[in-house]
Amino acid sequence: ATLEIDRAEGRRYGIGLARLAEAHSLMDRFQQGAIADLAPARSKVQEAYDVLWEFGFQPYVIRARLAVSNLNLLSGRLDEALSDIDEALDAADRGQMRLLYIDGQLEKARALLALNRPGDARHCVEAASSEAKIKGYHRHDGIVAALLKQCQMPPASR
Repeated sequence: ATLEIDRAEGRRYGIGLARLAEAHSLMDRFQQGAIADLAPARSKVQEAYDVLWEFGFQPYVIRARLAVSNLNLLSGRLDEALSDIDEALDAADRGQMRLLYIDGQLEKARALLALNRPGDARHCVEAASSEAKIKGYHRHDGIVAALLKQCQMPPASR
């Protein structure tokens, strides 16, 4: 019986991750102009969040919360996006998940740039960059450089 429960939980975990991937794909298609409605992405990410939360997969719960923030950012719900990002950052910090913390700081920088707050955005990018250097995590070096450049541009140029 325990093996069956483990298998069922594994399937649910896989479903949660699949829904999260589907949501990201839909958001990418939205940004490319291939689709005009974010409702399917919102549904997928909510399902992912619910499944991952139910089974306590905290790193992916944080990833799902960041996906919700990205949806809110794309929908123009900037305050909600910041709230979701802050929730994800708090969870990543509490769980000492530094790589997720870096990702969250970069997401927060994007949201702050959308709110025309380049100084605050720069602070987030610098925090992410500093943490990445400590961890030897260079996957986002290009993103860090691009965001720092955006932080220095006048608002009309962004």
